[in-house]
Amino acid sequence: MASVRKLWRRFFNSNSSLDSGCYDVHCGIQSFIQSGTSNFISKIGMQLDEEIVQVRVKKELISRDSASSSDESDGNDSTDNCDEGVVIRKGVKISGVNGETFAHGFGLRDDDIIISVNNKPVKSVAMVASMVHGIIKYSKNSRLRMEIHRKERGLIVLDNGGDDVCAWDDDELICIDNTRSKLKNVRYKKYLRETSSKIVLSNFKTPPEDKLFIIKHYAKVVGSAGGKFVAVKHNKTNKWLQTENGTVTLGPAPPGDGHTLPTDSKYLMEVFPSSVSDSYETLQPVNENGKAIGIATRKGSLTLLPPANRKTFFQIFTS
Repeated sequence: MASVRKLWRRFFNSNSSLDSGCYDVHCGIQSFIQSGTSNFISKIGMQLDEEIVQVRVKKELISRDSASSSDESDGNDSTDNCDEGVVIRKGVKISGVNGETFAHGFGLRDDDIIISVNNKPVKSVAMVASMVHGIIKYSKNSRLRMEIHRKERGLIVLDNGGDDVCAWDDDELICIDNTRSKLKNVRYKKYLRETSSKIVLSNFKTPPEDKLFIIKHYAKVVGSAGGKFVAVKHNKTNKWLQTENGTVTLGPAPPGDGHTLPTDSKYLMEVFPSSVSDSYETLQPVNENGKAIGIATRKGSLTLLPPANRKTFFQIFTS
C-alpha cells in the first residue's frame, strides 16, 4: 500500500499537465521579459527598428518641456558638426505601420523617427516600447504625445489630446507584462502554494488555484535597468510577496497595484539563471543584497537563503 501511495504522489508531483495545469514546454521568467512590450507594440500596429538613429533637428522647433528633459539627461542633444541652431537628436525608426490600427490612426507612418515620448527624450528602443505600452494600457486618460521626425516635413508633434501626461521618475520601473505561473522548487520538486498568508510547498491534495501566482514583469522607462525584474502576487488572495527586515511575507498590494515600482521596492526581485542550469532561476530581492527566496526545509515556509543554494532554484511554468 505504501508503494502505491509513493507512485501516486510521484505521478502528481511530475510535470504532467494534470498537475501543473501548464504547457509541457518549460517557459521561464526570462523568456517573457522582452516579449511583453514588443507584442503590445505589434498589436497597436507598428514595428520598431532595433537600432538607435540620429537626426538633425532645428533647435527652435523642439518643445520646451522636451528640451528641459534633455538638458537634465546624459547628453541626448549634440551640436557637434551642426550648423548654428541645429541639434542632433537620438530616435527610434518605425520600420512599418499597419493600416486601420491605433498607430496609424494616431498619425504614425513608415520611416517616422520617434525622438520623444511624453516629453522624455528617447534613449533606447526598450524605453519607447515600455512607455507607449504603459501610457496606452495603464494611464488614466491615456495621454500620448510624440515628437516625430518625418523625412518630408522635419519635426512634427503628434498628440491625442488626453488630459494625463504620464511622467515617471528615472528611478522607477514600469510593469510591462503579467504571466499566470507556477513556481516549482528544484530541490524538493514541489510547487509553491499559499496557506494562512504563508508560502509553503504543495502536496498532492493542494487545489490548483492555491499554486497559481501572477508574475509581473518590469522594465525601466528611462535608460536601462540592467537586469530582469519581477514582482510576484498570489492569484487567489491577491497578496504580494514582499521582503523586509530579512523576512519574506505576503502582504497588501503596493500603491497603484504595482503599475510602477521604485528600484529599491520591497516587492521587486531580480531574476538570475542558476549556477547549475539556465532552466533554473533564482529570484533575488533588490533590498536584500546577496539573498534569494527559497525553501529551507520541506515543511518550512519561504525564506531568504544564499542564491547558490539549490533550495533557491525554481522552474517557472506558465498557464
